Amino acid sequence: MAGQSQYPDILSDFSEDELVTNQYTMHTTDHTGSSSHTLVEASNPMTENSLCIGMSFDTKESTVSYIKQYHIDNGYRFMVVESKSEKFICRCVDHKKGCPWCLRAAYSKRSLNWEIRKIDGIHTCLSTMQPADHVNLDSNQIGSIVMNSVKENPSIPIKSLIAEIKNRFRYSVSYDKAWKGKQKTLAKEFGD
Repeated sequence: MAGQSQYPDILSDFSEDELVTNQYTMHTTDHTGSSSHTLVEASNPMTENSLCIGMSFDTKESTVSYIKQYHIDNGYRFMVVESKSEKFICRCVDHKKGCPWCLRAAYSKRSLNWEIRKIDGIHTCLSTMQPADHVNLDSNQIGSIVMNSVKENPSIPIKSLIAEIKNRFRYSVSYDKAWKGKQKTLAKEFGD
């Protein structure tokens, strides 16, 4: 193979259509079961289950739900600093121990969507020991997580829902939280 490189030009194998951009479609489902698809342009490339400045959501509920899910999936915890009709601010629960992570989301009157406007720092609070429960895994979040199971079998035992959550997220939730989550899903799906 004289004159040819033994390593092919990898970039020439891709068309412009296959190149990764900083645009992606966000699918969200809030705790009420409303789902939406939103075209998002992020200021940094999206990786699976990440939070990026510029992410856009249809509702405040879907914004908060996504933030909660990110924290549950990654073992972080946050607390709400301010929650008003047009803005949401949260920070790491370990901020007093030095974790600088803070997020601000707000409603945009221009785009008529909720947007993540600012993320300060990164989580530096990695724990070597995972707690049994997660502070952001509340009954609303549990309701949206187990929605399909409850729709398929409205009489599914609470213990099965607890096991489903433990298998998916490695967290044990209380019977009470799981029961409340199931009740919220049943009320939404079948009425009060």
